[in-house]
Amino acid sequence: MALRAVYKTTAAEFLDDFYSGDGRDTAHQDALQMLEMPGSIVETTRALAARFENFDDEHVDKFQSHWLEPSSHRGHQSVDRVLRFGYRQAIKLASERGVPIENFWITGAGPDVELHICEARDRVVCFMFTPVADTRKYGSERAQSRSWIVRAGDLADIDERAPREVLDGDNPSIVSIQVSGPLPG
Repeated sequence: MALRAVYKTTAAEFLDDFYSGDGRDTAHQDALQMLEMPGSIVETTRALAARFENFDDEHVDKFQSHWLEPSSHRGHQSVDRVLRFGYRQAIKLASERGVPIENFWITGAGPDVELHICEARDRVVCFMFTPVADTRKYGSERAQSRSWIVRAGDLADIDERAPREVLDGDNPSIVSIQVSGPLPG
């Protein structure tokens, strides 16, 4: 069974920081202008990354090679266009309402890359659905945000280092499994 998980990546945390806080109105307008420029969304990403010292070109290069290259697992999909038009819609909605944007990744939920935009009371939430294209057994160890699955029974597909907690004694047991974020030790 392929890993299904909802989690944050370092890129999602970067976008959360960018689209939140005191300068979010300016950030929203800057991002809209960049997303409306011709060219690859990688250039937009590179321009955004250049503004932040904790976001290096390695992340941008991985985005290009893993998501946009024709030879990548997702190369046959319209990732660039989905993200460009999806984020334009999310930014416009957040700007109209004066709220931040929060980002999550959902893996293994279907075969297509999709951006789902949800209007919440105090933010706009973007869920980036990604197909499982490799043997990833854990969300992101580098992201600071942690996430868990609560389910009936354990999953052997999730990294054995991931913390697990049995929540009841019935059969099968209800288990909480950390699927993303820093691992203990």
